[in-house]
Amino acid sequence: MTSPDSLAETRLRQLNGMWAEISPEELRRKIENGEIIRLIEVSDADSFRAGHINGAIHAELRSVAGAAAQGGRCSQQLVVYTSDGDSSAARLAAASLQRAGWSNVLVLKGGKQAWRSKGYLLVD
Repeated sequence: MTSPDSLAETRLRQLNGMWAEISPEELRRKIENGEIIRLIEVSDADSFRAGHINGAIHAELRSVAGAAAQGGRCSQQLVVYTSDGDSSAARLAAASLQRAGWSNVLVLKGGKQAWRSKGYLLVD
């Protein structure tokens, strides 16, 4: 019998490569160029309040599709990221968003941790 953990790992392996990643540098360039991007931090509320990328909204993994729908369009570009750089939760969020009809989803490579390591600002 397969354990729930190995099923989750298998699912994550299937998700690898299905969503394009965006680097912190590329995201910053898009923001500076005025491109309309919806940012979603998939984290706990405390992590989000401690600092997030300017303009990001907060969502827990289980409610990410609902959070994205607030004021957004399914064709709008979404960038999802996590607070600790673990992209597995971001990929799961991307899968959830795609199932909800969002077609243009990117995962921030390295998450908020990579953003901060480049010296880019976070807001609270």
